[in-house]
This record gives sequence, C-alpha cells and structure tokens, in this order.
Amino acid sequence: MLSNRLKLSNPSWRLLIVAGFAVLTTLACNTLDTLNTAIQQQDPSAPVAQQDAAPAQSTSQEAVELINQGYAQYSEGNYAQSIAFFSLALEADPLSAQAYYGLGAAQYSNGDLQEAANAFTLAINNGFDPPSWPFQSRGRILYDVKNYELALADFNQAIALDPEDANAYYNRGRVYNAQADYLTAISDFNTAISLNGETASYYQERANSYRELGDWELALSDYSMAIDRNPNAATGYSDRGLAYFKLAQYPEAATDFSTAIQLDNSLTDAYYYLGASQLELNRYSQALGNFEEAIERGYEPSIDAIAGRGVANEKLGNDGNAVADLTAAIDAGLATGETYLARGNLNIAAGNYIDAIIDLDKAALELPENPDVYLARAVAFQEMNELSAAIANYDLALDLDPNNNTALYNRGLAHRGQGNALQAITDFTAVIEADPSNPNGYFSRGNAYQSQGQADLALQDFTMAIDKGFGRPSLAYVSRGNLYFNQEQFTEAIADFDAAIALEPNYALAYFGRGNAHTKLGNTEAAQADLQQYGQLAANSGDVGSLLNLGIAYRNSGDLDNALNQFTQILQSDPANTKALSQRGNTYLDLQRYTDAITDFDTLIAADPSNANAFGGRGAAKLKQNDNQGALEDFNRAIELGYAPIAWAYNSRGTVYSELRESELAIADFTEAIQADATYAVAYYNRGLAHQTLDLRSEAIADYNRYLELETDPDLISQAETRIAEVESATGG
Repeated sequence: MLSNRLKLSNPSWRLLIVAGFAVLTTLACNTLDTLNTAIQQQDPSAPVAQQDAAPAQSTSQEAVELINQGYAQYSEGNYAQSIAFFSLALEADPLSAQAYYGLGAAQYSNGDLQEAANAFTLAINNGFDPPSWPFQSRGRILYDVKNYELALADFNQAIALDPEDANAYYNRGRVYNAQADYLTAISDFNTAISLNGETASYYQERANSYRELGDWELALSDYSMAIDRNPNAATGYSDRGLAYFKLAQYPEAATDFSTAIQLDNSLTDAYYYLGASQLELNRYSQALGNFEEAIERGYEPSIDAIAGRGVANEKLGNDGNAVADLTAAIDAGLATGETYLARGNLNIAAGNYIDAIIDLDKAALELPENPDVYLARAVAFQEMNELSAAIANYDLALDLDPNNNTALYNRGLAHRGQGNALQAITDFTAVIEADPSNPNGYFSRGNAYQSQGQADLALQDFTMAIDKGFGRPSLAYVSRGNLYFNQEQFTEAIADFDAAIALEPNYALAYFGRGNAHTKLGNTEAAQADLQQYGQLAANSGDVGSLLNLGIAYRNSGDLDNALNQFTQILQSDPANTKALSQRGNTYLDLQRYTDAITDFDTLIAADPSNANAFGGRGAAKLKQNDNQGALEDFNRAIELGYAPIAWAYNSRGTVYSELRESELAIADFTEAIQADATYAVAYYNRGLAHQTLDLRSEAIADYNRYLELETDPDLISQAETRIAEVESATGG
C-alpha cells in the first residue's frame, strides 16, 4: 500500500519537470499576452511549506492511484491522458498539491501554458514538497513567455527555499542571459556547476554567456565540457563549431558542424557554417553543396547562404551563377566586404574593370586589413594600364602581407610597364628569393635585364626559366633565341627557335626569328621557307603587326618584291597604317623607285607632321633625284625632330653639303655623326672625302684608315685604299 506521502513512479520526473519539459508548442502573441496578464495577477510569493515538512493535506488512496497513472501517461508522452488522470485525482482530492504539480507539468508539455501556470500556483499554495519545484516550473513558463522579472522572482524564491538546488541557479542564469546580464548569469552557472558538475546544459549555457561577451576561448572550453557530458547533443557540436569558426580554427569547425548534422539534419545553421568553414579551407565544391543544402532547408537569413553560394561559385569559376547570387545578396542589403570582393573579382574576370574597382573600393571600406582587396584592385588598375594606381595598391597589399609573391610579381610587371626596369628587377629578385623554383620570376627578370642591355644576366634568367619549367616553354625559347640573335649568335638562336617550333609547331614568331637568323647566316632557302611559313600563320591570324613584321623580314632578307607586296596588302585594308607607309616608302627607296617613295613619305608627313623618319626617308629620295635643296630641308627637319639613328641623319645632311660644295659644313655634320656613333664607318669615309677636297691630307688619310678598320666589304675597302693612294701621291709619297 502506498503511504500518504506520494511516491513518484518515474525517477526521472524531476529532471523532466525542472530541467526541461517536453517540446513547447508555439503560441500566438495574443495568447502569450493573455498568459502574462494571468500570471501577473497571481502571487508568486504565496506561503509554502518547508522542503522537509509533510504535505499540507492528506492524499486519498484513490487520488494517489490516479496521480501515479497520470505520471505513467506523462512518461509515455501521452499528455492529454495524463491531464485527464490528474484532473480525476483533483476531483478525488481537490487539495492535492502533487496532483496540481503533475497537472501543471502535463499541461505545460501539452502547450497549455496559462493552465499550467495556474496549476503550479495551486501546487505552491497547497504546499507541494519539495517546495522549490513549483516555483521553478512556473518560472520556466514565465521565462518562455519572456516575462523575465516575474521569472526571476520565482527562481529567487526557489533558491531561497533550496540553496543547494543546482537547477534553480541554472534557470535563473538563463533569465540573466535573456536580460543580457551575462556576468551575473555566469555567476549563477558557476554555482550550478559547483553543485552538480555533470550536467551538460550548465556548461552549454555558461558557454553561451561567454559567447555573448565575445570570449570565444572560454566558450569553446565550456562547449567541450558539455559535449563530454552529452556527446549525442547536436547543438553542442553546432555551438562549439561556431566557437572554432570564430577562432579561425576551420578544420575543427568543419568537423563539429558535420557531426551536428549527422546527429540532427534539421540544424540549418550547421549547414550554413559548415559551408563557411569549407570556404575558408578552400574546399569550394563542398562549400557550394553546404550552402545549397542550407538554402533548401530554409536557413534564415537565406540571403546569407545565397551570398556564401555566390562566393563558392566565384571560386569554382561558375561566373554567371556567382554574379547572380552576389548581386542578389548586395541588392538585398547584404553588402559585406566579402560579397563586394567576390563580385569585384568576377568583374575583373569579365573585363569590367571600372565596375570591379567600384566594388573593390567598397570592399576596402569593409575589409581594410584584407590584402586580397588591394591585390584585386591593383590587378583591375593594371588591366586598365593605370600602372601608378596599380603599384600603389600592390604596395598596400604588401604592407599587409609582405610575403605575397603574387603582389610582388605583378608589381614588378607594372614597374617594367612604366619603364622602371631596376624597380622591376628588385621585385622579381624578391619573388625568386622567396621561391627559387618560380620560373615566372626568372623569365620576367630576364626581360627586364634585356631591356637594360644586361644580355649575360638575361641569358642566365631565360635559361633558368626553361630549366624550372616555365609555363609556356616555347615563349622562353623564343625570348632566349631573340637574345642570341641580338648578340649575333645566330647558330644558337636557330637552335632555340627549333626547340620552340618542336613544342609549338604553329608559333609564328619562332619561324620569324629563325628566318631572320638564317638570313644572317646566308641560308637563303631556309630563310625564305621560314618567312613564308610565318606569313601563312600571320595571315591566318589576321594580326596586322605580324604581317608588318613579315614585310620587314622580307626587306631585311633582300626579298624586296615580297616586302613591297606585303606592305601594299596591309595598306589596301588599312590606308592609314603609318608603319606600313613608312616601310613601303623605304622599300621603294631600296628599289630605286624614288618618286613612289616620295609619294608615300608625303602621305605619311601629311598624316603625321612630326614623323622624323618620314622626313629622313623623303630627304634620301630627293637626294637620289639630285634635289639637293629639298633634301637639305628634309634632313634639317628630321634632325630637329630627333631622327633615330641620329648618326645617319647627320651623315645624310653632310652628304648634301658635300654635293653643294659646302665642305666645312659637311665635315661638321660628319663629325656629329661620328660623335653619335664612333663605329659608323661611312661617316669616316665621307669626312675623309671632305678633308681631301679641302686638301687636308693628313686628316683625310686618318679618316680613311679608320674606315678601313671598321669596314668589312672588300670592294669598299679597295675604294678607300685607292683614296689613300691618291692623297699620298699628291703629297709626293
């Protein structure tokens, strides 16, 4: 037979009632307001019996049996049946505190909050034992409906009645958390843990307090303690995953979010933050899938997940999808630095550099310490050939990340684009020192050395680029081949052009370079074959620059008819092409078609009155037509405009003065030519003639002898020797 003191048939009853009732049905706002009003009308401090006192009333045998059946139904989750049994118990014994308490628990779990609050109040008023329990239970209802002041009063009363009840401190701590009084909440959680250190929820809630205070290290520690005590709680892993994420421990965060999802796949936050962690770990495909899952499962705010998906798509090269997602996120007000940065990168990839800079300017305001922002903006400026702005942004990126080799390398390219070869060499050297296996650093430094005339260093770097596996080895071979060509190492140049063609059979510039090298070696047939192949490839590409180079190559090889045809074809499709006009004019000169040459140079001068080469070419044609005065005017103008090479211009004008019998003026010009180029042989010969005309015999002989030292053509050498003999004969030996 049961004693008059109620025996609880379910040993876990207290845990169910105090630490966490069954899932609460969501109530409409008006229901909550009604409940709040009803609870406020009750007296939370009504007198109660002491915990160790007997119940204030006896409980009949019938009531006890009904109460036990109510407990049994409750433990099975049959809350409606449980309510029915407790109600019958109260009919049998209207003063049964135990029946009121059980009824309140069942009503709470059934979502009947107002009725539950009334029942707990009656349990208090009828002396439920232990007396703190109904205060805690009613406090839970008040907490749930956000009436924190009354909830606090109930938990205070529960603690006053039972200072050793850990749950009371835990529940009061939750109220303080809800009121943003996190330090006081932590104090209560500390007390709860000191009284019972094995309950996971105590650590979980204290961790939440630390999280709100921004102390992620302590939060992480407490979440781990909670998991140790309840390893099957999905929220524990999800919350700890967030702590890892905030501490930038992304592998651990990803592991925890994955575990949380395995335990409870309804946790949409876990999908979102798993995606965010995968992004940080450069696992873009996995991140994309996680964001898709978060969106599908209703993660809110969904635009955050859409933005994350946009970033993942951008990283995976799904540009169209990425732009759509990122633009949607920005338009929806999620204008974060990350979204602007990602869309800025997409705009760069699409060639929309101005739009990219607009986005990246906004990203820089949000992410002033992120070097990727400045790196991306530098690239956009560099693509627009705004090299000073690009360099300034590379500087900012390197201030934040001094070891960023991409920024160093690109800044080197920008310096080289500005003609600052020494600055470029410094940057490329830093790239190589940071990564000695980087072939791009060697290749670009080689180009910079070459522009400085440091051929030996350039040659070493091109060789290193080839040995280190330069991405386009054929280009490295052509670059080294051109360097060999400029050093008149034509055999070595041909070997490099051969290597380039073997790797890339349709590489036009390799045929062009090899053809020119064969020309220098007198391999006429090989040269013509290569230049013809170059011509076919250039024609197929439709690149005017390549077609122009072909014409120049034909002219250099002495194939003037093909050169003339090539330049004429270009001018037929592009009559305003000044380079083609200049080259055709010079080809006409080579063919001794001086009138045609003058016509082309006239057209060129009309289009570009400051074209020094046009005046020089026309002057040469007029000189051949014995129009000495016209030639003199053109050479004067060519020199004023800075004709290059200037030695040729002075020598040509000196020749006109010689024709006009102005020998002293001629000598002055030939001397200017020699000062500009001490190896310019013909200027010595012409000055020798002028000296001979003025009967300055020793000066004439000195000039002819210097000419003999420089000239290699046997016929021209013979002429100079004849002149020396004439001068010596005139002096009597």
